[in-house]
Amino acid sequence: MYGGENSQCVCCGERESIFLAIDHIYNNGAEERKKLKNVGITGGAAFYFWLRKNGYPKGYQVLCYNCNIGKYRCGECPHKTK
Repeated sequence: MYGGENSQCVCCGERESIFLAIDHIYNNGAEERKKLKNVGITGGAAFYFWLRKNGYPKGYQVLCYNCNIGKYRCGECPHKTK
């Protein structure tokens, strides 16, 4: 599990669950979504069920939306570049 009931953003520590998301550590989300789509897994809920069913595989982390989008746009969260 990537944090359980005490989940928080691994970058900034945000704990509000509505702001948290699963991040692909190696920035391969688009590639993975294509593969999963081929086996009928589409959308967020199906992806979360897939993660649980597969024992929460490595390669993912919990980030808040701000850190996730910052990482996507800049290659690294702006918190880490300050």
